[in-house]
Amino acid sequence: MSKRNLPIISLVLFVIIYRLLSPTYLSGAQLEDLIDFKELRDRMVRYQIEARGIKDEGVLAAMRRVERHRFVSANLAHLAYEDTPLPIQEGQTISQPYIVALMTELLQLKGNERVLEIGTGSGYQAAILAELTNEVYSVEILEPLARQAEALVKELGYKNIQVKYGDGYLGWPEFAPFDAIIVTCAPEDIPTSLIEQLAEGGRLVIPVGSRWQELKLLQKKEGRLLTANVIPVRFVPMLRNKMDITDDEQEEQMTENLKKHIKILSEDIGERNFIQYQNLQRAADYIKQEFTNYGYLPQEDTYYSEGKLFRNIIASSKAKLKPDGIIIVCAHYDSVVGSPGADDNASGVAGLLELARLVSRENLNKTVRFLAVPNEEPPLFMSQDMGSTRYAQRAKKNRENILGVICLESIGYYTEKKKSQSYPFGLNLFYPDKGNFIALVSNFPSHTLLRTIAKEFKKKSSFPLECLVGFSFLTPAISFSDHWSFWRFGYKAVMVTDTAFYRNTYYHTPADVYKTLDFSSMSRVIEGLHQALLKLAN
Repeated sequence: MSKRNLPIISLVLFVIIYRLLSPTYLSGAQLEDLIDFKELRDRMVRYQIEARGIKDEGVLAAMRRVERHRFVSANLAHLAYEDTPLPIQEGQTISQPYIVALMTELLQLKGNERVLEIGTGSGYQAAILAELTNEVYSVEILEPLARQAEALVKELGYKNIQVKYGDGYLGWPEFAPFDAIIVTCAPEDIPTSLIEQLAEGGRLVIPVGSRWQELKLLQKKEGRLLTANVIPVRFVPMLRNKMDITDDEQEEQMTENLKKHIKILSEDIGERNFIQYQNLQRAADYIKQEFTNYGYLPQEDTYYSEGKLFRNIIASSKAKLKPDGIIIVCAHYDSVVGSPGADDNASGVAGLLELARLVSRENLNKTVRFLAVPNEEPPLFMSQDMGSTRYAQRAKKNRENILGVICLESIGYYTEKKKSQSYPFGLNLFYPDKGNFIALVSNFPSHTLLRTIAKEFKKKSSFPLECLVGFSFLTPAISFSDHWSFWRFGYKAVMVTDTAFYRNTYYHTPADVYKTLDFSSMSRVIEGLHQALLKLAN
């Protein structure tokens, strides 16, 4: 047996043991006895970091010394030295080891610098910096993370790290200027305060962008900023202190996020369905990646139809008191044949992702599960091959305690034109003729869920809202989306919709495109649904 194969065999044996003894139930000391973390760190440095061109001996030594597994939860410790970012608390992530090493090397630390870090997160990056320089000041906007990281770095013996709970956009002016600044979350623009707090000759390393991000290196020389792009990256967005953000700014952020998602799904990816199968898979991959960016551990519920693999993408929040009580938010990510599907249903998926982002920062009593499903469109609609039908059927079989389902179906098209809104026969006598509202639709068994959503929606959002409770045998259109699947198996479900073909003249055509949608109105809808979701989950 080759000695070169021994580490691989050791790793395989560890995986087998891990399956038998889940790290979730092991103490830190037991994990240390079970896993040779030092060997995993050495392999991480050799194959992930040195192999990619990191040469700074100080950085390499620091990456070998700092115990990355101490900065993630016990059930992820076995993944701590893998070539990937990992989720931590509060919907945040710990960066990929190579990215940590690269950003640190770009600072060119000699040992006597005063360094500012924005985005403490787990505290891992701060610990790497503390191995290389005398003073590290780290700012974290999420208080639970700040307190946890502060306690951990003290426990590990770092006396040269100071952690502050605060808004990273503002820097830490009391200790400025800084010889180096490193930012581990992505603003859309470089905060002016950080540039002002950078010392002459100092270096600032920061990811910048929303949809696409670029890691940038800035150097201040003779009062001028020299800027260089390093590599494309993907970081969690830089958050602002809620006290410092106006309602208008929050709405603007939601609007931009919705635009981004819909543009990618309807324009960059385009038509996506069982015929445009590769595009359907690209859409699933995008949704899964966005869930990961928000700190979730997304799962796939897969099934086959006509020899093709289809994927339900699932992301679940953590619950404090009643994790077995589940609230589902659902949207289908396929489009009808021949259409890019901006409103139907990239808008619903965008709403799903934005609600997932907002909920990722909340402490909830019940589980909120975000579900993206394929195959809602004809000819698979109301068939066994709908992703929502497969999910609801399995949920029923597994006796999942689903308390309610919110189904997002075409939520982006609004108009103030008179007589722009039509209805099934007779309903026009009771509802407005302008298509400027969002509708909540349910059957009678789900009417209490609808009433709760409507009541909470109106507390937060002034956007026009109409409600309809009916019988599907009298008004078949009320069952025209994935909530129908949950009704079939006895679950309460409500459809949220702009009424689709009763209003949108571009419905199911090649003209259902990004530019026809009203993103400001969409953000107001999501604002109201977020409030309702918090009520249901607490």
